[in-house]
Amino acid sequence: MAFPRTHHNILSLMTGTALAAGLLTSPAAAVAQAAEHPGDALHWGPCPKDVLNNPAYHVQCTTFKVPLDYRKPGDKKITIMMSRIKATGHSRGIILNNPGGPGGSALNMWSWMVPTDAGPLHKHFDLISVQPRGLQHATPLKSCVKPTVPEIESPNRDEKKNPQKAFAGAKEKATKAVSKFQRLVGNVDPKDTATKVKEKAQAEYERCVKDYQTLFDQVTTENTVRDFDMARQYLGEQKINYYGASYGTWLGAVYATIFPEHTGRFVLDSAVDPSGIWTNDFGNQGDMQRRRMYEMFDFIAAHDDLYHLGDTPLKVYTKWYRIIEKEMHGPGTPRLSAPPAQIGDMPPEFRHNVQLYLKGYNLARPVADRIERAIRAWQVPSTKQEHNLWDLTGAAFVSRSVWPVVAAYMQKPRPKPLTKEEKDEQVISANVFMAVTCNEDAVKPSPANLPATVAAYFSGEDFFTLKNLIVTSGMMCPGIAPTTTPVQVTGGYLTIRPVVLQSVYDTQTPYSGGVKMANAMNAYFVKTEGGDHGVYVRHNPAAWKLVNDYYLKDPVVTRTSLPYATVEKMVVKLDAQK
Repeated sequence: MAFPRTHHNILSLMTGTALAAGLLTSPAAAVAQAAEHPGDALHWGPCPKDVLNNPAYHVQCTTFKVPLDYRKPGDKKITIMMSRIKATGHSRGIILNNPGGPGGSALNMWSWMVPTDAGPLHKHFDLISVQPRGLQHATPLKSCVKPTVPEIESPNRDEKKNPQKAFAGAKEKATKAVSKFQRLVGNVDPKDTATKVKEKAQAEYERCVKDYQTLFDQVTTENTVRDFDMARQYLGEQKINYYGASYGTWLGAVYATIFPEHTGRFVLDSAVDPSGIWTNDFGNQGDMQRRRMYEMFDFIAAHDDLYHLGDTPLKVYTKWYRIIEKEMHGPGTPRLSAPPAQIGDMPPEFRHNVQLYLKGYNLARPVADRIERAIRAWQVPSTKQEHNLWDLTGAAFVSRSVWPVVAAYMQKPRPKPLTKEEKDEQVISANVFMAVTCNEDAVKPSPANLPATVAAYFSGEDFFTLKNLIVTSGMMCPGIAPTTTPVQVTGGYLTIRPVVLQSVYDTQTPYSGGVKMANAMNAYFVKTEGGDHGVYVRHNPAAWKLVNDYYLKDPVVTRTSLPYATVEKMVVKLDAQK
């Protein structure tokens, strides 16, 4: 569970959240050799190109080694990257952060927080982001692709008539084939037979699978927070302060439990339910997300003078649905029932009997929608991978500041295919998401829900009902047994109480879970109006002041509630968006 950054590309997961990052450059291309042991010098340098680097803040990156398996600290090591924005004044220490996920890139998080909410912190703290293990620039959990030995094409008609031309053509084709294969498995001995080459390919694939499984088993929350503590040691700090959102709150709570003596001021924004790791946490999102969708349609309709997409929620929904269907089509299209019709939706010929029409329409429409979903369940799925309206809608779940962006897109839809780098990013992030959630799932799934899921799908249940059933049935972790038990978090040994910020209608981390996290961590609990996921990172000056004062002044919070964040820009020009 993570919140999206509107300055970045959006990554959508089944959990309905979005995260950004690009995966363009390897760490070695940008950063010097990784430090091997705490106490070794850290070699800070330019960050990879995909790490948003605002020149005004001089973001730097470095890498360091940590144990792959902390139970065997002397065995294999992996490389982790972290970024830094140095304090402009005298540094009072460090603040680490994490945007959530699992699977969200952290390296560029401070770059977009400092210009708004975290600006006052920049003067007094070194701002650190440690990339979670398994993600790009932190020993990525890349999927293995079984290589196929490229065949050398036969001579064409012209080459058969001209032996010299045939020889040149055969040489060129062989060179291309060898080059292609070398990209897959490394150097190829020209003396090897085709059988030998195939054997090398199979051996390389089997090695990849073995390495993948070894790393997969070690991508857990507990190991990631131990990486955080290794970063603390490499930086030579006695304590860390921390800001974590969504899944990042779980990382923060686990760190504070394992390392209370090194825990400073911790802000847990939009906290996960510590008793629901992970099946229950992800299986309880659908109802609130559905509510949020209708709230967005209401908002756009209420501002029809700005967006011209319809003056009723039903009219807005109808345009939204037509775009979604055109861009995605097939059984994977996220479908939900239309909002109730209002007087403004009535055809003129029925205005003489308003109540009868509305009652009849609103009774019949859900049935019709469900029948349509049941029919479309048999369609051939779309294979397109694009930035599209559903991509933006996923971000709109978590912040109403994205609703004007959705409206702007609906005015002029412009789907954009994912680049190869973005596709690779999605695969790696999804692998990390699966590793964390499946390795430490403490709530047993309900396989009995599997037949119900299939029945619900073919009988036309909506997207959000299906999502809840899929998660609770265990389909997210097919055949994967947990490798660890989640830490029982507690704040009982902390000298400074953490802060938990929680929105009443949060779509990703329900309000009740935040209350449980605050109780477990003995934290100050601050209730926030509205449904934004991520309180401090929205346009909410009251939240900015509360959090910044907590870090910069006495770590005591007396305020117990915050207002709903405002929508800063009601009209957005997408051509200016990146």
